[in-house]
Amino acid sequence: MKTIADLIDAIDAQDADVVAETLRNHPDLVSARIGDEQPLHCAIRAQNREAIRLLLRLGADVDSQGNSGESPLHYAVRTRQIDIVDSLLHASANPTLLNETGISPLLLAARSGEPDIADRLLLAGASLDLHSAVALGRFDQAKAILAAHPDAIPNTLHKNDLLPDAIYANCPDLVELLLDSPDIDVNSFGLSGEPPLLVAVGSSNTKKSIVRLLLQHGADPKRPDRNGLTALARAKRVGTLHLFDEP
Repeated sequence: MKTIADLIDAIDAQDADVVAETLRNHPDLVSARIGDEQPLHCAIRAQNREAIRLLLRLGADVDSQGNSGESPLHYAVRTRQIDIVDSLLHASANPTLLNETGISPLLLAARSGEPDIADRLLLAGASLDLHSAVALGRFDQAKAILAAHPDAIPNTLHKNDLLPDAIYANCPDLVELLLDSPDIDVNSFGLSGEPPLLVAVGSSNTKKSIVRLLLQHGADPKRPDRNGLTALARAKRVGTLHLFDEP
């Protein structure tokens, strides 16, 4: 008798015949779990499109939560499979579900640099919140959200990640918009354990104006992260000391 472990092995091995035979003989395995995951999670993680299509036809739960409370949409976004995102949305997957850390598929897509996936999620009913607008680098929309909801920053679950995400988006206007708010601490630690200035100097692509804005608003270049690394030390290590130069 085939078990859930046998099914997952076949999914991982891309063995379409064994997957189909196992599910035909044991349809209850569609909703079985191995650890925190159901077969649909595993198929998406393995990028096994044939297994995904079969599981969806057999009624797999498109909103089941797997590792870290992530839905199949989280898995598809995380692995940048835009066609699977489309398939899940077509099967009525909920684009607003949050994982255990409060991250939506939309914010995950924004942070992953996947604007096309983000737009699909928005068309499917996801709401453009401040954090997602910032991570997508959409200044006009972020500005409009703040104008309509002055408490948007303090009400953002991971508000200390707003400024780092604006820096990753490489958008000086967004950085300045956030820094002008009294609810933003320019030296705070985000989930990465790094202050914003240290994030900024980590890439040679960061615009000088972003570093200048951070410094003008009181960013401390000698403030260490949780591992003791300062922005100045990182800039020296990765060759971005020029970001501290005056224009």
